[in-house]
Order: sequence, then C-alpha cells, then structure tokens
Amino acid sequence: MAIDERASSLPIASQVPLHEVAVLFVLCFTRRIQLQTRAAKVGEVVPVSVRDNVHPGWLQGKRFVVEEVDRSGRRLVIQRSREGGMSSSFRLSIGANPQGVARANEAFAGFADAHAMPDAVRRSINVALDELLTNTVLYGLAGDGGDGGAGEVTIDAELHADRLVVTLSDNGKPFDPFTRSAPDTTLSVQDRPIGGLGIHLVRRLVDDVRYERRSNRNVVVLTKRLAGGAAAEHSAGGKGAMEISKRQQGEAWIVAIAGNLDSATSPRAQQELEAILAGGGRKLAVDFSSLDYISSAGLRVLLGIAKQLGAKGGALRTFGLNQTVREVFDISGFSMILPVFSSEAEALKAL
Repeated sequence: MAIDERASSLPIASQVPLHEVAVLFVLCFTRRIQLQTRAAKVGEVVPVSVRDNVHPGWLQGKRFVVEEVDRSGRRLVIQRSREGGMSSSFRLSIGANPQGVARANEAFAGFADAHAMPDAVRRSINVALDELLTNTVLYGLAGDGGDGGAGEVTIDAELHADRLVVTLSDNGKPFDPFTRSAPDTTLSVQDRPIGGLGIHLVRRLVDDVRYERRSNRNVVVLTKRLAGGAAAEHSAGGKGAMEISKRQQGEAWIVAIAGNLDSATSPRAQQELEAILAGGGRKLAVDFSSLDYISSAGLRVLLGIAKQLGAKGGALRTFGLNQTVREVFDISGFSMILPVFSSEAEALKAL
C-alpha cells in the first residue's frame, strides 16, 4: 500500500486478528516498515521500528496512537504523532451499553499512560468517567438517543501543558447533571441512603465542570489542572479488572481488592463480601493497597455491607488507601464512618 508522508492517519488492514504478539509490515516506497503492537486497543501507543537501514525520515523513531479499531479487531488506524511526539488528543465513542463504560475507562488509562499523565489526574478522570458515562448510558440514553437515532456518547480529551480537558457529548434527552444538590456527607452509616454520591464526587475531583446543550446534544466539559506537570508521580496506567482475595485470621476476614472498584466490578465485590456475611463473618478488614480507584458504585457496596454488619454487631475497617481513594473517602464522608488505617495490623486491632 502507498503511504502519503503528509497524511495524519495511516489505515492498516491485517489478514488475522491483532493479538498480543502481532507484527505488521508495511511497504513504503519499497521500504518495509515494521509496526510492533502489543494489542489493538484505542488509545494504545504503537512503537514503530524499521526493518532495514533505509526508511522514510518521518517514521524514524516515531510513536503512534491507535485511533480506531473495528469490531473484528483486524483493522486499526494509527494517528501520526504531533511534532515528532505522541498525539495529545483522544477520542472514543460508545453506545448505550454498560460494557462501553469499562472500555472507555480502559482506553483513557492507555492514553494517560502513553503520556505519563500523573496518577492522581488519571484516577480522578477515571472516576469521573465512570460516574458520568454510567448515568448517561443507563438513564440518559435508555434506548434511542433524543434525536431519534441510536444512543451514543463521545469522549474527547485534550492534554495541554498545564491541564487536561475532557468533553463528553451525547444525543440523549436534555439533562444537566450538575443541578443536583450536594448530599449530606455527615450522616452515620445507618442513616445514610445508599447512592447519590456520583455527581458530588465529579464536582470535587476536577477543577471545573460545565454543561451546555449544543446542537441537540448534552455537552459536559471537565477540566483538571496538572499541578505537578510531567514531574508528578506516574505509574504504568490503571490496574485493569478487579481481583479479590480472601483469608481468615481468627474471627476476622481480610479481603484484598485490587484493580478498580467501579460500576463494572462492584457487583462481583458485593457478591464476594456478602458471601462472607452469609457464612457468619462479622469482622471485615478490607485491604485497598492495590486498589487503583473507587467510584460511587464501590462506595455503595461498602455502605451496604457496613449497614448489614452494624445490624449484626459486626464492623468493617479499611486500610492501604492510595491518594485518590483516600480523597474519594474524604469527599464522600466515608473516612468518618468507615475508619481508615495505614496497615493491616492496625485495622485488625480496631475490629
């Protein structure tokens, strides 16, 4: 296939699905270019290496970001990096399907990792995406979009030197999520209603939120400042799907939750924790040392379990929270009703 050096995107079709070890070869004016991919995922960075010593200059040492992947996984479009670096923008569209929310968060985490985005920024946006996209998919779209077409949400992100701007737009019925009043975060475990914290978290986790109705679409714009710039703490992206391990120590159960505790994973977490209660467990210490982030869906699970334990004379303690998880606990008031400890020993002692 011919490659136009002026093109900003390069479509590539492979004969087989792009698996973990896929290698694509492209002939460019009789010069073979090798694209080594780890997986064909939107937002993923694709490094480029050259098969021989003769190659077009604009490809040498460049990295690309996967822009789109079709359903078969056999075609992707890689977007040429800007000014020799990586693209600083991200776009993804999902339909009115809850599975799309997890896909969007995974894709954004890949984009954030590609740009060494500070962990606290990436986690805050992951939480905001889970909250806003879940509400839109489950309630705002609920079938067809408001314009008569299929329900659809588009996520756009622009990374600047000092800030990240994320724009969500959907074709659902007009709805401003930020008109909702803030919840009372001072209530006790037993007095608290389950739910109602999502939009409150979004407001507090980002620096600016805006809503407008534009061209028959709901448009939400989130801005998060990059206080530490490139020097801020960064690790290799999100931790992906949730993992749970359980062990018993005396009368107490230690439950370690790793990965993400959000709308996609909270149902399983609830099942695992309720199984302990059904078996007679009354003392739980939840280990969040390997938890990347928690959204309001995860908070609902914890509150529900705490209510059940309180009614039975039991208790729930947490430990090992990272900066963002602790911030979510503080914003929601959970750090006042579910005591937080730094270590397993301290949490067990307090049960």
